[in-house]
Amino acid sequence: MSYTTVDQWLLIYPNIAKSSVTSATMVAYLDKGSAYIDSYIAPVVSAVPVSPVPPVLKDLNDDLSYVMFLRRNVHESGKDVGIVNMWQDCVKRLEGIRDGLISLVSSGTDLSLVGGTVSPWSNVSGYAPTFDTVRDIEDAEADPDRVDAEWDERD
Repeated sequence: MSYTTVDQWLLIYPNIAKSSVTSATMVAYLDKGSAYIDSYIAPVVSAVPVSPVPPVLKDLNDDLSYVMFLRRNVHESGKDVGIVNMWQDCVKRLEGIRDGLISLVSSGTDLSLVGGTVSPWSNVSGYAPTFDTVRDIEDAEADPDRVDAEWDERD
């Protein structure tokens, strides 16, 4: 699913319509832009694609898809004019969303986010070891009753 329709995209960037690019190709660019957005924000949103589509993501999809279009369709001599800066701006906005600096708002309310920071250890953040707190882990002794209780909970 794309965050932008071809008609919406052509309103923002009408010069695309003047090119020889077909509607199907435009849909492919929009889908590619949406997939790129999803790859960035998937760790911090509850589900991708985000629905309803926040205006921030629609704007990002317009711009990312346009940059992807320009990279493929602009003559070599014009590729560096603004394209690199536009791409970097899009990536900075995506990083801002991922890092919790830019809020995704839809219909006046924030979308549910999983968390501002994502860690591979997030599923064990509440874990407490089965032994008592000691100064040196090598001196620690496991509490057999607690080990048995946790083992039983797993079954």
